Amino acid sequence: MATEMREMFPTLTVDLMELDGVRTLPHGVVATPTYLLDGRVISLGNPRREDLVKMIMGLKVVQT
Repeated sequence: MATEMREMFPTLTVDLMELDGVRTLPHGVVATPTYLLDGRVISLGNPRREDLVKMIMGLKVVQT
């Protein structure tokens, strides 16, 4: 999904972090996978692709 987001949003910086052996987790990361946008947790676990796109675009995600 990271590759897709990079292609859809070329100005978005996408970083994948390998946490194996990391002693200090980034702020807000308590489980994996965790998605952060501008340093804020937007999803614990993999979101639906459509929801992630909406979050990146700044739209409110409607829960179903």
